[in-house]
Amino acid sequence: MHVRSAHNILGHPASPAYPAHRSSFKISGSLHYRSKAHAHTETTTRRGAVSCPCGTTLVQHNRVANRNCATLAATQAPTTAGCTTKERIFIFGLGYVGVALAAELKRRHWHVSGTCRDEGACKSFRDEGVDAHVLDADNDAHLSLEAKRALAAAQCVVSTVPPVGDYDQDPVLLAAGALLGQLASEGRLRWVAYVSSTGVYGDHSGNWVDESSEVRPADAKSVARLAAEIAWADLHTNSGLPLHIFRLGGIYGPGRSALEAAAQQSATERQQRRARQRYTARCHVHDICQVLLASLQQPRPGAVYNVVDDEPAPRSEVVDFARHLLRLNGQPPQQPAAIAAISDQPAGPSGDGSSHVQAADRNGDNGIQDDKPRTASQLAEKRVANGLIKKELGVSLDFPTYREGLTAIHKRNLTPFMP
Repeated sequence: MHVRSAHNILGHPASPAYPAHRSSFKISGSLHYRSKAHAHTETTTRRGAVSCPCGTTLVQHNRVANRNCATLAATQAPTTAGCTTKERIFIFGLGYVGVALAAELKRRHWHVSGTCRDEGACKSFRDEGVDAHVLDADNDAHLSLEAKRALAAAQCVVSTVPPVGDYDQDPVLLAAGALLGQLASEGRLRWVAYVSSTGVYGDHSGNWVDESSEVRPADAKSVARLAAEIAWADLHTNSGLPLHIFRLGGIYGPGRSALEAAAQQSATERQQRRARQRYTARCHVHDICQVLLASLQQPRPGAVYNVVDDEPAPRSEVVDFARHLLRLNGQPPQQPAAIAAISDQPAGPSGDGSSHVQAADRNGDNGIQDDKPRTASQLAEKRVANGLIKKELGVSLDFPTYREGLTAIHKRNLTPFMP
């Protein structure tokens, strides 16, 4: 690793520079998709583009090598007083997975910044030592100058934010794509993670799929998710963004699991549809954090990882096990305060009884819904393999199946939200 000059243009110590990675990012079977948002992000100052308050886009600054703009200089060189010994991460989307990851990193003494939906939630996060900023993906994907400074200070970045409801835009790339590209081209980012979904694989007739399998997104939500993957991959190819894509199965954990679903008097239409599936992929939120942290410690830009447990069991079987646990000891554990506090924030790809793919807001799904009735051939049957996270990252799942995970939750194990 080489180091840039000792000081930058504002006199602050320079950030370490990391090699730019411009290898070809291959997403099997996806070359005919392209995100409309990415095309807009770096070529226009229309609504949603990342602009400098001086009136030009950050990318335009970069193209003309204009280093005289004080606003841009402030974005490029944030003050790091008081945090010089800490590594920094910026998490787009402080929802269920984002908060879990933040908790794990705070215990490791990282400086954590990130985004949430409104100022009230941001204040709560700041009270807990997280440098939170507003990013309202539904209305105006805009980052404040303070948020851009925090992003520019980070060596690592995670996005858990889904494509928004009109299907054609990734709100993070709209708000920060140009800045991320600039930081990457300058070698200032070490590791970037985009949290996606196993839904991009679509239907494989119940056969096993791994990271090399063809992607066949069959519904609007999965098509949008794949388009977002490709838009992020474009930044990897064009700017050297050290990107890693994590395709998550259904997320579950304390407060969001089949225990809550089993305690309900009736199932939602979506839950009924999922109950007809032979195979559903899932992973405990603690093990998801394990995978992210393992990748962070051994980056391989351009990598795609499936993040699921060892047993793609039918949802009906999982809920039956949850009912068995509840018969042994009454109702599910009360939702931990740490989780209740983030109920308005994006959650992540959902597990049995939890929220939708990184889009759960106070009333349901703020991303792309596709809950139409489906025939057996439209249920996207597949079994998702997780061998790569074990072989390459050395991950040993603490909750290898739903049995260990639900049993731990039922015993009031709040990992990873509590030490």
